[in-house]
Amino acid sequence: MSSNADRVDLCGVCHGGFRDKRGKFITKTPPCVKCKKLFHPSCVQATIKDINQLTSSGRNWVCPKCARQARVSGQPSSSKSLSVTTTPGATLPSPNAMDSSQILSTLTGISQQLSEVRNSSQMMSSSIPDGALIIQKLDSLISDVGTITKIVTDYGEKLRELSDLQAEMMSENARLRTDVKSLKISMEMEKQRSFQTDLILCGLPKNQTVDDDKILENLCKKLEIQVQNYADSGNVRVTSIDIENRTKTEKNLIVASAPELCAAIDAKYREAKKRGITLRASDLLESGDDKPIYINNRLTGYFQLLYKKARDVRRAKLIKYVWTQAGRVLARKDDGGAIIVLKHIDDLEQFK
Repeated sequence: MSSNADRVDLCGVCHGGFRDKRGKFITKTPPCVKCKKLFHPSCVQATIKDINQLTSSGRNWVCPKCARQARVSGQPSSSKSLSVTTTPGATLPSPNAMDSSQILSTLTGISQQLSEVRNSSQMMSSSIPDGALIIQKLDSLISDVGTITKIVTDYGEKLRELSDLQAEMMSENARLRTDVKSLKISMEMEKQRSFQTDLILCGLPKNQTVDDDKILENLCKKLEIQVQNYADSGNVRVTSIDIENRTKTEKNLIVASAPELCAAIDAKYREAKKRGITLRASDLLESGDDKPIYINNRLTGYFQLLYKKARDVRRAKLIKYVWTQAGRVLARKDDGGAIIVLKHIDDLEQFK
């Protein structure tokens, strides 16, 4: 399996995707003619206007990394086959931009033409009025062109050094972003571990007064669980909370502090679902209706959002299965696909 760094559908610098949080496509560069990778404009110090100009012109370009490698290997910084090239970290040039190599080529041509004119003037100096003065002026012009050529050469060298330094800084920034992302994931996973195997029963009617312990007792009976067989059953805490937002109004029940009992409830509930058995409010409450009751792992806000985003991808039919287990958000693209543990929203890009 190829790594993210080798994938052409991810940014060649930060390895992020090309969709925003709402799933819409965002602007990307054309593929580099060397490595074929795509990039976010900001990752190659370009603006969206630069990218639009480059795309509309139909010209090719070389990404910062490939341009730097070409210089290190002694290859020319540009070639006739590339209408547009970039130096590492530099903004993508406009279609009419002229780089230092083109300027040096033009100056060399001017110098050669001036030398030819001087040689001709030297041969005809005796028959041309003020011939000596003309030769003197030509010598001065040739000297000035030489001075300008040296300035441009020095400028090009300094610009390449600055570009290399900027490219290194961009690479370091991308690495730091990756490190921050990893730290964020580690912190959120540590928070999630504090919930252990806590469960949430979703869908209880809000307008009814419920006995939390009685609901748990009825749940265990329905799932054929012998509570006394679990050593931590005496530590179990059951708390009901009201949920009310634009999409639903209901009461949820949190079952916590009994990892073994919670794991058994979770396993029995999943087995019942596989057999086509639906848990309903009437199974847990005497006055309950036939509304389905769902049991989920208790998640932190971070993993709740990740789970919601994963379900959005499933609703878009880009993935077939999304579920939670032991505080983890899991996904599988199809029946024969591998189970993927989702730790960050960016992990969903592989399914798009």
